[in-house]
Amino acid sequence: MYRPVLFALFVLVQPLAAAPMVCPNGTVTTETDDAALHQRICGASDDAIALFAECGFALPEPVSITTYSDIDRNCFGVFHCGEARIELLEPDRMTALRDADSVFADIPTERFFDSVVVHELAHALYDQTDCPYPNCLASSEYFAYSYQIMSLSDADRAALEQGLDMERRISRDYIVGILAVMSPDAFTRRVWTHFSQRDDQCAWLGGILSGAIVFDHDYP
Repeated sequence: MYRPVLFALFVLVQPLAAAPMVCPNGTVTTETDDAALHQRICGASDDAIALFAECGFALPEPVSITTYSDIDRNCFGVFHCGEARIELLEPDRMTALRDADSVFADIPTERFFDSVVVHELAHALYDQTDCPYPNCLASSEYFAYSYQIMSLSDADRAALEQGLDMERRISRDYIVGILAVMSPDAFTRRVWTHFSQRDDQCAWLGGILSGAIVFDHDYP
């Protein structure tokens, strides 16, 4: 199986000396000195697990989540492929890093943080998928951003969609990995518009998870 070392939600560090704490769901373990943040991550992971289950999906193995005050890849979160390990930026640091014109700009910080937890756990779910190319960045990020926005409340999702042309037809050819790196907001807008136009969204996500649907190509 060929895949990059990690997938990041675009935006090494000194680890916190925190004892691992297992969430009540038994699937996610956190490493943070903040008990309230532990509870928040556990709640967000419950939401992710429930969303996955709606389509008959389940995380293939337990996942560890560690929070940091800085991640030097300019991202909100990082999933390490093959390690079942996630690094997350602390919520207040996400506030400082988030652009005022971000597609997620109108989402309150705590709920945005929850959605990032879902995003990174979606990467953990996709990690079981075989990639036929050197990397499947477009496919994995499409999968993760779809779940991130699905996890939002109806009101937060409606606020996000106000900046999108939901009637515009998006070709699969416009879902490209380089855009996820160069302009995450543009990529996210295309992903959500395209995904929202799928008639059977669980079947579509299942196709991505099985490897039958791939947005990536075998070229540099």
